[in-house]
Amino acid sequence: MLNGFARYALTASSVAPVCITLAFLAFINNNIIILFCSLALACLSILFCVLIIYQAKKYNPITIKNLESASPADKEITNYFLTYLFPLISGPTTFMDWRIALFFYLSLFFYIKHSSSYSFNPILSIFFKFKFYEAEDDTGVSFVLLTREPLTNAKINGLKVKKLTEHTYMIV
Repeated sequence: MLNGFARYALTASSVAPVCITLAFLAFINNNIIILFCSLALACLSILFCVLIIYQAKKYNPITIKNLESASPADKEITNYFLTYLFPLISGPTTFMDWRIALFFYLSLFFYIKHSSSYSFNPILSIFFKFKFYEAEDDTGVSFVLLTREPLTNAKINGLKVKKLTEHTYMIV
């Protein structure tokens, strides 16, 4: 259950900055409804993300991984940043129609969720100081690895991690 919910929560928190952009546009256009809805969705996404990290730390069992390789997973940051700012580029009033704003948010949400491309999450990076790595274990399986400390060695035996989703782990 947590695994499926974790994917949605991590995806929502990856998309939360779009809500902040929409809230900014709503503010400058005096659209109170979209402003509060966008901020509420961003806050809810962040809250769910905090819940997932807390639950995983507290209740998920420790898994041992033998790390064969790891590289920073921040290559996508430019793409994310441009996506977050897209509503600003399109014009100040385009996204003030709630249907367009909702369509854009949901399209981005489902694209990221189904592509499992939430290997960069600004909420986890900025607020929780997590670093993201694309890693591979000794079985050849690739996964996203979250850690608060930079990895200085990409080959580690007996690495203690906790599973967040099918292919996302957090170092304990």
